[in-house]
Amino acid sequence: MKLGKVSDLFGFTKTEMMVFAFMSGVFLFGLGIYYYKLSGNCKEGKFDYSASDSLFVASSVDDEDSSSKYRKQVLELKPNMPAKKNNLPAEKSIDLNKAGISELSMLPGVGRKTAEKIIEYRKTYGRFKVVDELLEVKGIGPVKFERIKKYIIVVN
Repeated sequence: MKLGKVSDLFGFTKTEMMVFAFMSGVFLFGLGIYYYKLSGNCKEGKFDYSASDSLFVASSVDDEDSSSKYRKQVLELKPNMPAKKNNLPAEKSIDLNKAGISELSMLPGVGRKTAEKIIEYRKTYGRFKVVDELLEVKGIGPVKFERIKKYIIVVN
């Protein structure tokens, strides 16, 4: 018996042998990760969610006392939540021609990079003449403009 190719020995094509070798390697790698986690060497972050989960215990619709109790507990959590980025009053309050990066960053959806682009536009093209001119700044589209236009003014 003459030995030729590997495919002659096992009866598989070269592609089938490569797929089998790949799948065997992936299996062994996964097995190694599994045993590594079992050994205790892997320290995954463990967090006890039971306290927060207890707020959302399903209660019956008819039991108004328990549902209002849970609603009250959830509402009490609100002060601990991070404050919204937008701390501006509802009326227009920022002058596009005078505002700095920190003031412009307070606008909803406007971060430091976009604020820098607004200031760069102002330096390049001069003072804003109308609020709608803000749409010319790269990064300010119609949707973002609609969210921030109630907070901005242009004073010439």
